[in-house]
Amino acid sequence: MRVSPNGILTVDVEDISCANFPLREAYPPEEKNVEKGVKEILALLASTQSRATFFILGKTAKKNPALVKEIVKYKNKVASHGMTHRLVYRIGRKEFRREIQDSRKLLEDISGERVTGYRAPSWSINENSLWALDMLQEEGFSYDSSIFPVKNFLYGIDNFPPYPHRRGKLWEIPPSTLPFPGKRIPIGGGFYFRFFPALFISQGLKWLSQRKIPLVLYFHTWEILPPAKLPAYSLLHQLIVTYNLSSLKNKVTRILKMGKFVSVEEYLHA
Repeated sequence: MRVSPNGILTVDVEDISCANFPLREAYPPEEKNVEKGVKEILALLASTQSRATFFILGKTAKKNPALVKEIVKYKNKVASHGMTHRLVYRIGRKEFRREIQDSRKLLEDISGERVTGYRAPSWSINENSLWALDMLQEEGFSYDSSIFPVKNFLYGIDNFPPYPHRRGKLWEIPPSTLPFPGKRIPIGGGFYFRFFPALFISQGLKWLSQRKIPLVLYFHTWEILPPAKLPAYSLLHQLIVTYNLSSLKNKVTRILKMGKFVSVEEYLHA
């Protein structure tokens, strides 16, 4: 029997080498793998009657505009992931404004639809770059999904409101976490989603659903369809990127079959 979590499904469309970890050797972008990954995800959405928001990296959209059109063709939404996958707290205000303007125009020109959402590369809006939220409002974006509500050595803000909420005129859509004494447990995607058993994730979905809170789920195109050759990161970073990759597609499929998952835009409209 289906529960009704009103889940929000999001996908980051980018190559695996965009993980913002230092590489021990050169790694050519796997754009063909990105294309195959998107098509695999579209088939999965069709089979589970789900829709998603695809946060598309500008340089990827530029190389493969037909992929953007295909995403929209199947009633999904496209949103900005910046142009170059540079971290927001490193590029500064001038470059950030240019990235959101350029990526938005590019995606709108290709898709023929208005782009209202943004997600920072590697959740890089943190305590040092909250100014980016003001800039997104100034540029007319409706929502942001860039702040991870648990701090770790890479990103995040502890004690940040963990569920969809408004900040001025801008909606903030953080990835899902569960309460735990002294800390929150991330379950909404990435390494955490691959680490925890499917049963734990599904119980978390039910807990959120009972409280009428959507499960905000995210994953990358390269997680659903890993490339044949993986980048040479350090051992720690290799673990973060590749741990239990083979489990992801089955876990996502199981979760999507538990309830209705929609794009960010569809959730906010409802």
